[in-house]
Amino acid sequence: MENVTTDYYREVIDTLSFDEIYEKFYTKVYRYVGYRIYNKSDVEDLVSQIFLKIYKNFNSYNSNSGSYSQWIFTIAGNTIKDYHRKNSIRNILSLGALNKEPEDDFSMEENFERLDEYKYLRKIIHNLPKREQNLISLRYGAELSYDEIAGIMKLKPNHVGVLLHRSLKKIKSNMEEYYDK
Repeated sequence: MENVTTDYYREVIDTLSFDEIYEKFYTKVYRYVGYRIYNKSDVEDLVSQIFLKIYKNFNSYNSNSGSYSQWIFTIAGNTIKDYHRKNSIRNILSLGALNKEPEDDFSMEENFERLDEYKYLRKIIHNLPKREQNLISLRYGAELSYDEIAGIMKLKPNHVGVLLHRSLKKIKSNMEEYYDK
């Protein structure tokens, strides 16, 4: 039954237009890139480049090679690698709230403390191996499932869970050092 559902879903996806793909994936791609690149204008430029590549190669997509999600995030990952190669930048943005401005609900002192905490967390993530940085970006930036990440990174879904758990454990351990200061 699952194969029939998967085949049907793949047929429906195969008939999607570029506009529908753009609508469905824009936010996920933007967040994924935002987790990997600091500069907002660079993020916007890269997302534009990614969707331009998708548009130019839209008719060459082959569903036998994987889902649209895998194809799109492979293009996104390669575009980010090219960006780093060209600019020699090795920055990564970190989990969730790190790409948000300090909130007005907090006092100035609390905002500075949070900003300091975010910078420390970014540093920790930046020091992780590239594979773990990418994993965290796909999971928390693009909010992809383990299955989708597995397809993109050429891993088994269970292995994605194990790697993610280990990465988060490293981050937690390093953040405990920050809080013990």
